[in-house]
Amino acid sequence: MTLMWDIYFDWLLKEVNFIDGFDRGRVPSGRRLYPIDYTILMRKLHETDFKWVLERDENRVKDGLALRSDFFDDIEITTTAFIRECSVLELLVGLAIRVDEEYIGDPMNPHPEIFFWDMIHNLGLDVMDNNHFNEVKCDEIIDIWMKREFESDGNGSPFPLKNDIFDSREVEIWRQVMAYLSENY
Repeated sequence: MTLMWDIYFDWLLKEVNFIDGFDRGRVPSGRRLYPIDYTILMRKLHETDFKWVLERDENRVKDGLALRSDFFDDIEITTTAFIRECSVLELLVGLAIRVDEEYIGDPMNPHPEIFFWDMIHNLGLDVMDNNHFNEVKCDEIIDIWMKREFESDGNGSPFPLKNDIFDSREVEIWRQVMAYLSENY
């Protein structure tokens, strides 16, 4: 299973325009004009199980897990058996694809990496390329998000809001996404 999990990892990264661990896509504000290797961060997100607090966030987990079926369809294998929880990477990639397909993207020219990098940037993880990765800090950032210990306006989560319209810690991820999209896209 480890080999298949690694192949799946590579497939997930390609879904958000990573090639050989390098970000080849556009990132918010065009901050980078050259490829930067984020393999260590992405692998950490892939190996970290996503834990949800609010019941309806299980729906986002299902979006992440649905990527497994897409992967097995792509490689033409009939099983979808990974005996693992949804990873943080799966959840973020699943959200990026769904938001791009349904709200912000061009169906003829999809770019889920744009929303993916918005989330990575908003979490403060975009500074953790392979040369600057800090596992303790990464764990802390992810734990704050998953345990909903971020600020009420969403700062410290993937979806910070300019207008404090609700306490982001108390609403499901999808509602946070919709409010974030409303303010930023």
